[in-house]
Amino acid sequence: MKNSIVFLIELRARILRVLITWGIIAAIFSYFANSIYNEFALPILHQLTPHEHLIATAVTTPFFVPLQSAMVASIYVCAPVLLYQLWQFILPALYRNERRFVFSLILLGTLLFYIGTLFSYFIVLPMMFRFLAHFSPAHVVFMPDISAYFDFVTRMLLAFGFAFELPVVIVVLIWLNVLSQEQCKNMRPYVIVGCFVLGMLLTPPDVLSQTLLAVPMWGLFELGVYIARRISRKK
Repeated sequence: MKNSIVFLIELRARILRVLITWGIIAAIFSYFANSIYNEFALPILHQLTPHEHLIATAVTTPFFVPLQSAMVASIYVCAPVLLYQLWQFILPALYRNERRFVFSLILLGTLLFYIGTLFSYFIVLPMMFRFLAHFSPAHVVFMPDISAYFDFVTRMLLAFGFAFELPVVIVVLIWLNVLSQEQCKNMRPYVIVGCFVLGMLLTPPDVLSQTLLAVPMWGLFELGVYIARRISRKK
């Protein structure tokens, strides 16, 4: 009973630290909400002609959407604090030989998530909006709603962020003996096909866009297998 109370007190303290940190960052970011939304909008703004622009179809949208973008950005920035508190919380429960492995996974997963979101923001989204803006019918004026645009961009950033966690998933599955390295090798042809199918579904229908998503996904799979092989040799 005493251990359970100590456990809950420790958990509460770490959750409060995360919430306080996030609250401070969110308050600061709220002051710059419009500027932060403009950063979210850059991938599409660069593709619009002088006659095209973003629109708001609801009275409250110009206020709430920039505020939402500030909240999302504050969570994005606060994520390392959350992961650090998580690491400090589970650290006492880990054996000495497990600590380095788990810490490496948390660090790798965080890095890959940020790389995935940046890859989506700087490469995939501009290419996608360039295609959509330039291939719309001649009688259609391209004027996306800012709320729908923000929701779409947020989903894309999260999708690529989590997709780039593939190496971590592969390493964990092999570490837990759910998958073997031999099974991963046998899966390689199907993984390659699956990466290109995913690229076809998530990007505009041109070979370059599909390849820009499929090749990194395949590379991430191979990275996961390679890391798992190195870890297995050290075990």
